Amino acid sequence: MKGRGQTWRDLANKLPYAGLPFGLCGTLFSVQEVKDWREQEQNAGRGSGLEDFYRAHGLCWPCRSRGYVPAPVGMEGNLPLFEECEACGGTGSPVHPTADTDIPSPS
Repeated sequence: MKGRGQTWRDLANKLPYAGLPFGLCGTLFSVQEVKDWREQEQNAGRGSGLEDFYRAHGLCWPCRSRGYVPAPVGMEGNLPLFEECEACGGTGSPVHPTADTDIPSPS
């Protein structure tokens, strides 16, 4: 599998927003922006869960927009190794934003 066994730093540096300040799980949204959006959607009678937020903003839900699966798949010395998210190819955004994937969500 492509990306298997890379360090967190190697995977994170490939993200389009690498080096920028970030908020919720690697996104550019602050926690307050997420709360405001969720309240607005709930008041409008639409889905307002965190998964709804991610999908509405083109963020990858299975990896929570990290671009990698947060459970280590191995070690290199004392560094944990991770693999890219299959759903988004390591970008943090879904390849097909409208397609539901059967990839289980990380804990």
